[in-house]
Amino acid sequence: MPLRNFITCPLIPSRLHLHALCIPSKIDDDFEALLSSALSGIAEELVKAGQKERASQLFDRALQVAQKIKGGFQHSLAFLNVAEALARAGQTDHSLQVIRSALHAAQTTDLRLEALAKIAVALTRMRQKDLALQVVQNALQIARKIDLEPFLSSPLKDIAKAFAELGQIDRTFQVIRRIGDADERLETLSDIAMELAERGKFDHAIQIAQKG
Repeated sequence: MPLRNFITCPLIPSRLHLHALCIPSKIDDDFEALLSSALSGIAEELVKAGQKERASQLFDRALQVAQKIKGGFQHSLAFLNVAEALARAGQTDHSLQVIRSALHAAQTTDLRLEALAKIAVALTRMRQKDLALQVVQNALQIARKIDLEPFLSSPLKDIAKAFAELGQIDRTFQVIRRIGDADERLETLSDIAMELAERGKFDHAIQIAQKG
């Protein structure tokens, strides 16, 4: 992108250990999801630094950028990225509002499945267990109606991950068995076990590793 298309942005405080964010003045659709994610990530760091007003402004800007994305999975994913950043920043109610926007943005069945699966994982990490269970069960119902194996792999991994986070190990394995490729099944099991261990859920991680 030509240098003249960039604008200079205010420096983020040095204590955040972040460089200045240079935002293109003219931005392609392909970059808007990335921009939205970057803005929400910086907002999250500002919350940690105690600059809640500036953080709120950046979260609003991230949502504005996400809203401009012209539908499709990237549209839903942009909202979900903002929602996860809000949750990590302790703004759970606002995060849940944005998650509803992410779900609304997924219009077709396949996109809705992708969105539901990722939302379920996000909700488990927000400790919204009851809502996460409802969402992941909804995603599983949709997955059972779709026979396109190459497409199903990604959402099935997220559905399995959500069940594992909820401690439902038997259902985790039921979902993983639907992944057609053996190497992908093993990779998914390994990824889930590692992620559970990283979050201190050692009992669940050991169950996954031993059954795998």
